[in-house]
Amino acid sequence: MLLLDCMYYIKKGGFDKWLSRLRIDYAVVGPTKQNKFDEIRAYTDLELKKNTIYPPKKYFLPKREETFCSDDLEMHEKITLRRTILFLRACDANALKVMEQHFTGDFVDPYYVRKKENTKLFVIACTKKCS
Repeated sequence: MLLLDCMYYIKKGGFDKWLSRLRIDYAVVGPTKQNKFDEIRAYTDLELKKNTIYPPKKYFLPKREETFCSDDLEMHEKITLRRTILFLRACDANALKVMEQHFTGDFVDPYYVRKKENTKLFVIACTKKCS
């Protein structure tokens, strides 16, 4: 379940400094002007006026992922996780909530759960309806 732990307001002028500190330990991702979710390095990279074409689900369910490798004798789980901060709108957060119900219901997908546990979600407040 997505829960709001706390609420902060960051002024536009201080965002880049805050973002540079976050990028030391995290991959920071958000909606970009290229119509997709991608790494952001500055406030100007964020697209806040319209929705992206591609959703953020690739950070939880990549199209292709190597999960196991083997040597001559045995199989080994191969998961490399990068801690991620994901900036998203409320509508995308609701979509992730639905996706989470599917992957943590009767059958729990351990790969999805690990990615979710290593991701912090920041919801961007919408001041008007997106196009």
